[in-house]
Amino acid sequence: MKNLASLFKILPSRNSEEGQALVFVCIGLLFMLLMAGLGVDVGYLRYQKHQMQKAADAAALGAAQAFIDGNDLVSAGQRDSAINGFTDGSNGTTVAVLKPPTTAGDPFRGNDEYVEAIVSQPRPNFFMRLIAGPTTNVSSRAVATINGSGSGCIYALDPTSSRTLLINGTPNVTATCGVYVRSTSGDALHINGSGQLSAGQAGAGIGVVGPDGGGGWSPSNGAGYIPTPVNIPPFQDPLASLPAPTTNGSCVNFNPSNIRPNMAYCGISLSGNGTYTFPAGMYIIYGGGMSIAGNVTVNGTGVTFYNTGTASGSYKYAPIKINGGLTVNLTAPTSGTYQGILFFQDRVYTCPMHGSCNNDSSSFGGGSHENLTGALYFPGTPLLYSGNPTASVSSLIVAWQVQFNGTSQLNNHLLVGGGSPIRTASLAE
Repeated sequence: MKNLASLFKILPSRNSEEGQALVFVCIGLLFMLLMAGLGVDVGYLRYQKHQMQKAADAAALGAAQAFIDGNDLVSAGQRDSAINGFTDGSNGTTVAVLKPPTTAGDPFRGNDEYVEAIVSQPRPNFFMRLIAGPTTNVSSRAVATINGSGSGCIYALDPTSSRTLLINGTPNVTATCGVYVRSTSGDALHINGSGQLSAGQAGAGIGVVGPDGGGGWSPSNGAGYIPTPVNIPPFQDPLASLPAPTTNGSCVNFNPSNIRPNMAYCGISLSGNGTYTFPAGMYIIYGGGMSIAGNVTVNGTGVTFYNTGTASGSYKYAPIKINGGLTVNLTAPTSGTYQGILFFQDRVYTCPMHGSCNNDSSSFGGGSHENLTGALYFPGTPLLYSGNPTASVSSLIVAWQVQFNGTSQLNNHLLVGGGSPIRTASLAE
């Protein structure tokens, strides 16, 4: 017992400085390990949130574009989220697609022109499970608008023909926005002569759905094109979701001295001299097409012309022909269903209806005073710019085939206040 007591005397007591230091060192090491562990957990969760944000962005954009195209926006958004690694219903993942957004405090809450996507999933904790439990719910959200403006202003839709977009002779065609040719022909885009096609701002450029690895345009070395064309993925009619005006199968004769809007006319024809004004509204051309020639002056603000008719008979469909030494100042509506739409060809009619596509071509040209503001939409028939229309055309061309024979300039400031009638999805937040 005496020896044991002596042993305790030489060991440090609990209150000794050395013992206290050892305790503090252990506590400090434990704290440092805990902080390092928390850093690992936080870094991991931040990484997961970043990956989730990519999925939310893709879901919002995909859903908005699906709505524009008339497809189911929820399934489209969830599909695009899954492509980015987060599948609704898998491993606790939830992908919510909402139109309009519902998040409290969001500036777009309740606005039906926006789509919200929220991706959430519980992620495991490692060190934080001691204080926060086994998992932490991580979520990301994105909002996309359905009213972004399309980047293109010339679309040629024929999917197979050569020279779907043709620059013929010496025209200088300048577009401040994208030019897109849908044909897969090796000669889908063609310059025949010394003409030039200059297109694109902010990288829009010239795109041809040509063979992978090259081809699609002539000259194949890119001469005459600014910038050089590139191959792009297939695309559809960018105005396919625009509803067609309703018609009742009847019409009245056109009277130049009493032009009234929101009527169906059995063709519209103006020639000779004189000044004519089309009041704002919709003009349905039911058979006979439109012919404007001579030295007339035609004005109209807030107007849309819908060209339709029957396959044969008294109300047979006919193209639009605006040619001669005339002056034309026509501007599309700036609001409503047909905002930005100046001419709209019935989608039922596709060439060749009357022997060849050339017989069904609509044409604009022949003078230097044609000021057209709005979309020239001819999804089933060719559109021809002929003569020397040198005026700056604030317009959008969507046609089966497009041919330029004169100097033309198009820009993407389509309407007063801006905005293309081609809607596309774009991220808002």
